[in-house]
Amino acid sequence: MNQPTPFAHVLHEATIAKLARGPALARGQAYFAERRVTSLSLVSGRLFGAVVGTKRYETTIWVTGDRLGYVCSCPSGSDGNFCKHCVAVAIAWLESQKAQTYTPKQGQYLAYIYYYTKLNGRPPSEADMQAYFGVSPPVVHEMVKALENRGFIARTPRTARSIRLLLERSQLPDLE
Repeated sequence: MNQPTPFAHVLHEATIAKLARGPALARGQAYFAERRVTSLSLVSGRLFGAVVGTKRYETTIWVTGDRLGYVCSCPSGSDGNFCKHCVAVAIAWLESQKAQTYTPKQGQYLAYIYYYTKLNGRPPSEADMQAYFGVSPPVVHEMVKALENRGFIARTPRTARSIRLLLERSQLPDLE
């Protein structure tokens, strides 16, 4: 399930603290704690994240040798700074990598979310998962909360069909 990433030897809490200037570290930590990171994905060795501040900002982090490269669409990030949005995305990535193991049943829910989204162009609702797995609404809701708490998915509270998978396909089991 855990696949080595290019970030393993470079992206650490100490690196984040070293790169963040002024109040960016504390603000980025707050943004992460407030769940403002609305998407997080690793594609071709680059970490992409979106963070909602005064508006939605896009952040990209990558590894160059033994250093991090980064860019953010915010004014501070555009000036080359490791801004609060970069901090929030970096922390979200670190948290998503902690204890990235899931039970076989959680793996099936994750695979279902992946394939449903791929086939339908939108995430499944909890009712879709209830029908597929043949379980009650509270069972599905508890599973969704558990997957979110473990950092496998993100969602926008009180927004229908807002589940976003935070794992790549290679980290998921086959859907049975």
